[in-house]
Amino acid sequence: MSQSKSNSTEQQKIEGYMLEKLNKEEGLNLQSQKLKLSDGTSVQLDGFDEKNNAICEIYAHIGSLKGAQPDKVASDFLKMLLVEKNRGCGVKKYFCFADEEAAKKVKGSSWLASVAKQFCINIKVVELPNDKKDEILKAQKRQDITK
Repeated sequence: MSQSKSNSTEQQKIEGYMLEKLNKEEGLNLQSQKLKLSDGTSVQLDGFDEKNNAICEIYAHIGSLKGAQPDKVASDFLKMLLVEKNRGCGVKKYFCFADEEAAKKVKGSSWLASVAKQFCINIKVVELPNDKKDEILKAQKRQDITK
């Protein structure tokens, strides 16, 4: 059976690898978790560490962000800010990219970069081994996500 063009299994697997590396680098214990908010709604977080009051979102993409991809990042920023509002001040927020080129949108002078700075969202780039980069690139090609 052929794999669906939009299937993101490869990226999800690599997000797990990226989460492990982030945990090691930052001394955290972030785990994927569905978190219930004070108003009864829930959000799915790529990483939540209650003990260290830390959250993270991960974007396993290689190359510059195009089309609606920056909107996905903005949506994840908004989700993290909502969690922080519900948990109180002091939440450590991390947004983890798989590639420097992908992270450029939030490191330069764009409005997304301004959001990251003003709301203390730590932007991290996790260096991936070539085989994992190739896996993402192969999936992006299948999904028609150009570099």
